[in-house]
Amino acid sequence: MSIITLVEYERVPIRAELETVDDHALSTSELDALYGVSARLGIEIFQQTGRAEVRFQQYVGLIRLGRRNIELLPKIESPTDKGPTLIRENLLRMLLIARDVDVHLPSSVLAELAHVNWLDALVRLFCLELSEQIRRGLMRRYRLEEDDLHVVRGRILVEQQVTRNIIHRERIACEFDELDENHALNQLFKLALSRMLRLIEAQSVQREVRELLVSFGAVELKPLSEDWWKRVELDRLATRFEPTKNMAQMFLSGLSPDLAGGRDDSFALLFDMNELFEGYIGRQLRQRLALERLTVKLQEQRHYLVRALGTGVPLIKLKPDIVVRCGTRTECVADTKWKRLWLSDSKFGLKENDIYQMLAYAQGYRCDHLLMLYPYHGEAGDVSGLVLEYEGRPTSVVIGQIRLDDLRTVPAQLASLYHQAIGAAPAATSEFVAVGTS
Repeated sequence: MSIITLVEYERVPIRAELETVDDHALSTSELDALYGVSARLGIEIFQQTGRAEVRFQQYVGLIRLGRRNIELLPKIESPTDKGPTLIRENLLRMLLIARDVDVHLPSSVLAELAHVNWLDALVRLFCLELSEQIRRGLMRRYRLEEDDLHVVRGRILVEQQVTRNIIHRERIACEFDELDENHALNQLFKLALSRMLRLIEAQSVQREVRELLVSFGAVELKPLSEDWWKRVELDRLATRFEPTKNMAQMFLSGLSPDLAGGRDDSFALLFDMNELFEGYIGRQLRQRLALERLTVKLQEQRHYLVRALGTGVPLIKLKPDIVVRCGTRTECVADTKWKRLWLSDSKFGLKENDIYQMLAYAQGYRCDHLLMLYPYHGEAGDVSGLVLEYEGRPTSVVIGQIRLDDLRTVPAQLASLYHQAIGAAPAATSEFVAVGTS
């Protein structure tokens, strides 16, 4: 199995036949398979920009096309000496934070990122975390059972005893609690492990997955095609499994339907960078502003933009990515956009619909402090610190660009932009005014 590494929005040539398995191109047969994966997922993984070229979109992860894997990485600034290794590390860290997976990334996993694709590293991390919890004991649950026994266990079911065992007096109809391992949480782990085994390439990681599967030998392997695994919840006794549960659900949520149906000749494990960036930034900001005793709500749906006249029925629900409050007072409303801004563009690459959307948030939340957060790309220029004002309103929008090459700096970047947003004074004359760049 060979692998080629691409970044989002990269253009890739199409050829009738590949010269080698490592050719940085797609064959026509691979293009057909890619169309099939895209159709089954219901998303546009790529755009065909010409007869002999495709351009991948904002999805990251892994796509298998026959005997080749395509690793898709985000377009994140990185030092040239580290390149894809640092991008894989940052993608892994962002994915874990965005999906509320609170685990430590050991140096052994980070060291592997220079030699394996990021999916193998993700599975290795999952195996390490799950192994640690299994060493402390596999979770068991009581379930209510009913059976005919030779001795009384639990309580006797009188009606069933009379109807079923009137002849066989040696049998006793009982209802009792059975403690076993075959419950939803363990079924989730077994399903995730069984799917991981079919996707990963590194033999050392395959061995770890097989060893873990032995621990779940008494657990039923339920299908992926239903949504039962999305609804698995933890009780108080199982909270130590929360990181591994979230990782398993994260992994399964990114799989294409191909693997659910048992096929592994072509499949995809993909994550939308729009959603990943939104979740990562929101959770980082929430953790940072908690130090200032501020609360941050993500994807809140509290207010409506309009109501029907006469009936008062709400019609358009507002759903901002981030709402910051001090007590009951809304301090700031923010949105994230995985889009590139351009210093050379007359409107800096800002989309009018996005600006209108922020005005709707200002109206619905009665808040004049707005913040729009974008990723930083050095080649596009630095727009961070730009402040926009709405004509005839005391409402301003701060445009922030987040540098993702060193994720340790992200909380401080977010705090600085937040404080600029709540303290920004709109200019008096211009619709688009830069009051400071950094």
